[in-house]
Amino acid sequence: MACLMLNKFLMVCILKETVVNALSQIERMQYETELTAKGFAPGQIRRYGFAFKGKECLIRIGYMSGE
Repeated sequence: MACLMLNKFLMVCILKETVVNALSQIERMQYETELTAKGFAPGQIRRYGFAFKGKECLIRIGYMSGE
């Protein structure tokens, strides 16, 4: 049982790291630049980081700077 809990914990850690990396890439690559150029207000833009491993999924929402 302890081994299963450890595996689950490690998988969650990996998913969290992947989501953080995804949100960092969105920030670094400035993907929202095209949207703001088209007239979208920064408050209308959301950043989503997704991570999948088998049937497990983690999604985290990142907001624009200044929100």
